[in-house]
Amino acid sequence: MESIPPSEVVSVEIINFANNFGPLYRDVYPQADMRSIPSWGNVIAIYTQAGKGLHGVEKPKGIQQFTIEGFAPSKEFYAPKYETTSQLEDDKPDYRSLLHWQPNLSVRDSTTISYYNDDKPGKKYIVIEGISRDGRLGHAVMSYIVR
Repeated sequence: MESIPPSEVVSVEIINFANNFGPLYRDVYPQADMRSIPSWGNVIAIYTQAGKGLHGVEKPKGIQQFTIEGFAPSKEFYAPKYETTSQLEDDKPDYRSLLHWQPNLSVRDSTTISYYNDDKPGKKYIVIEGISRDGRLGHAVMSYIVR
């Protein structure tokens, strides 16, 4: 199966108690003794783009696969909630690589966003991406230094 690129797999099916299991078993294990072939079994069927199965995977002619980058679906990332002074002064370091993620933000004239910074000194980047009601895209990158 390691010879099948994931991009060529259309679907996978588990067939319990497959009909004609013996011939299928002999396809995979041709050197098996006829007396050792099980009378029944389960099969993992892998269907490929080219329709040739496990032994004939090749890139199908006339089919070009590609991915269009765009906006990703909303995800939830961990963000600490500091409700007391003792939580703010905790000695446990914060090494998050993503400090703030807010995918559904409605902006009018101005908006203020607050978040807690991590404990790693260095340059931090703020990336803002958006889309207007009429489909115009916006993108901005800013940075600041934490010492």
